[in-house]
Amino acid sequence: MKSKKTIVLKDYEINVKIKLAALWISVMFCYIYGDYFELYTPDKVTGLLDGTNVLNSPLKLFLASLLMTIPALMTYLSLALKPKLNTIIDARPRAMNFEKFNANVKLQRTAKYSALYHKFS
Repeated sequence: MKSKKTIVLKDYEINVKIKLAALWISVMFCYIYGDYFELYTPDKVTGLLDGTNVLNSPLKLFLASLLMTIPALMTYLSLALKPKLNTIIDARPRAMNFEKFNANVKLQRTAKYSALYHKFS
């Protein structure tokens, strides 16, 4: 008779800093996901070509670029900083992104529902 080998799977302990960096990277992927699929909304591409979009001033572009920089910066900082500083700095942008995300979802739902309401009424 042949003896069966049993495979033992190990669950390795992952450093918290690596987990935080992975979470911030996933936030950046959510930005990319949202930006990509936003191009499929009606009149988005024509608005970009015509120059009639939300980011139509240098100040708005600068603020948007600051907002986009936060996850990239936090990916590095979550790996480089000491745990005490990391705890303090990591909590603030997370709360800001969550509030922004919540507001965007509510606005998108309201716009979709009102468009559907006007379409079928």
